[in-house]
Amino acid sequence: MVRTRPTYIYLPDTAAGWPFPRTVNPYYEETKAESEAWISSLYPFDAYVQKKFNACDFNHIRTGADLMMLFFVFDEYSDVASVKDAQEMVDIVMDALRNPHKPRPKDENILGEIAKQFWQRGMKTASAPSARRFVDYFEGYLKSVVEQAQDREHNRIRSIAEYFDVRRLTVGARPSYALMELGMNIPDEVWEDPAMEIMAVCVTDMIILDNDMLSWNVEQSRGDDAHNIVRIVMEAKKTDVASAMKWVEDYHSLLKKTFLDVYKSVPSWGREVDAQVQEYARGLGNWVICNISWSFESARYFGKEGRRIREERVVAILDKPVLVGVLESDA
Repeated sequence: MVRTRPTYIYLPDTAAGWPFPRTVNPYYEETKAESEAWISSLYPFDAYVQKKFNACDFNHIRTGADLMMLFFVFDEYSDVASVKDAQEMVDIVMDALRNPHKPRPKDENILGEIAKQFWQRGMKTASAPSARRFVDYFEGYLKSVVEQAQDREHNRIRSIAEYFDVRRLTVGARPSYALMELGMNIPDEVWEDPAMEIMAVCVTDMIILDNDMLSWNVEQSRGDDAHNIVRIVMEAKKTDVASAMKWVEDYHSLLKKTFLDVYKSVPSWGREVDAQVQEYARGLGNWVICNISWSFESARYFGKEGRRIREERVVAILDKPVLVGVLESDA
């Protein structure tokens, strides 16, 4: 029996019942404009990519906005990079972060200058522990992108467990969390507590599931879904996209419950530290909903239809591009 390809998919509402409401910083619009003007002044894109960038919607809030710009540029460059080129970009960015006052070579990839300017500004308002943790986490993210390039070159489809091992890094969540602690002084022993790690991993995995679920349609249409949990589950479980989406929904529900249970029973380290831990935990909760909101509203995955699709939860599966030259040669 021949199985027909579905024409529509249902997107589970993973945000249902999430107790952390979406919050938008009151300085968002002003800071967004400043950060966009900064990154555009460095001319990192050609005209086509700049047009896509302009269509997206994106103190510490400025550092956060600038980090999203750095992520965006690095993602655009590394998504199509060879392993060798990806490693060169990693080396450039890490050198700039470790030496933010060092002039960058004139013929260097623009990522070096972007990273340098980003961290020159960001480190001014960062506590010493948070600055150290940010650089360490960002290095982990960059190295994982090289792993992704290796998988791409070898057409590797990972197991579900192997995928999460690398995706927890490539999603870029940990360096983003580090920005929430820029003005905090939470002791290392607190960060090492299992409750802190469980909450961070749960939120990271929820972000992965939401991002991959909402980006899968676009990625499969261009043949670039090998690094996506929906494709990974389809391959591992020998199932279709609808069943893979159900797997994502069920696992997301389990992560949600685990996070909330741990959140309610976080240990106490004294009034001052507890207040910072609660602020950090609420920030993690906000990350889940803000990631979903950005995915629907940025035009990156759904164009101008994002808000409607978020309400209706149904989207048409995009066709893959037809290679006319190949078809003609086969005729």
